[in-house]
Amino acid sequence: NEAIAQISGMQVAGSGDIGTQGKASAIADVVKCRETTNQKLISLYEKMYDKIVGTPSIDIDKIDAATKILESINTYSMDANTINSIISNIIG
Repeated sequence: NEAIAQISGMQVAGSGDIGTQGKASAIADVVKCRETTNQKLISLYEKMYDKIVGTPSIDIDKIDAATKILESINTYSMDANTINSIISNIIG
């Protein structure tokens, strides 16, 4: 916001005013550098968060197997111990 205010407040002396153009360019460079720094900080924070919380690992094969088990439960009559045993073997 400060950079935009500074650029907006600049008085242009004429069509060949390279001083004002240079100031505006320098402010734009500062904004770009600040944005790059912010993006790198966000990336660092994401990595720190992933290390603290951990990234979930999804095993598609296990999900497919669990889905088949649930379909079998609906089709066949199984007791709770059998179901728990099958699921424990698949999930590990």
